[in-house]
Amino acid sequence: RFQPSLLKHENSQSTYKRMETRSQMNTGSAIETERLFLLPSRTDRDSEAFLQMLRDDGDFYIFCGVSPSEKQLCTYSIFPKQQKDKFIGYVGVHREMEDEYEIEFYIAREYRRNGYCEEASRELINQLFGDGVSANGKNLFIDKLYVTTQTENEPTISLLRKLGFREVEDGPVMVVLGNIFEKEDNFFAHEVVKLVLTKEEFSDGN
Repeated sequence: RFQPSLLKHENSQSTYKRMETRSQMNTGSAIETERLFLLPSRTDRDSEAFLQMLRDDGDFYIFCGVSPSEKQLCTYSIFPKQQKDKFIGYVGVHREMEDEYEIEFYIAREYRRNGYCEEASRELINQLFGDGVSANGKNLFIDKLYVTTQTENEPTISLLRKLGFREVEDGPVMVVLGNIFEKEDNFFAHEVVKLVLTKEEFSDGN
């Protein structure tokens, strides 16, 4: 189920190429929050800013817990209202299994600890559990949302709990990356945890 790949084994361009394919599926309208504009991700506008953010931060994998999914996704690029042309990250949802959707997000290091990620994620969840979002020309409605991250990623887990997520009953899972049978020490193992949020739980908490 969990098949992340380390960002250090990819260059920034290939990472964005995978995201580029997915972001084209967002055919919805912009979303506005108190402090942010969430705009449907667009390659011609966002690619250079996204790549520069990865180069400057260097911690995409650590912050997110896993690499971006290559599966069906609806992505929004995040812009502060006070800096309307400044790309500071993204929030989106992808289909991990047949009927299982996961949220993913990233905020540039310079803009963290301002509550932007919570604000953007909360509004996207509100849309997903409410009127839905447009993906590939069709409205996407869901009643349950998942997320996977490293157990050591305490800031993200804390944020997810603020949003109402809870750990699934299976508990943490150990993930091994690379070839453990090669002589070189080029494989990695880390523990990830999966959390879930239902429409009912989100409504009760908001």
